[in-house]
Amino acid sequence: MDIGSSIILETRLKITKTNG
Repeated sequence: MDIGSSIILETRLKITKTNG
């Protein structure tokens, strides 16, 4: 797994929780 990909996935989860 790429570190960048992991960071993007984590960021997306944070954004989803904030919006949801």
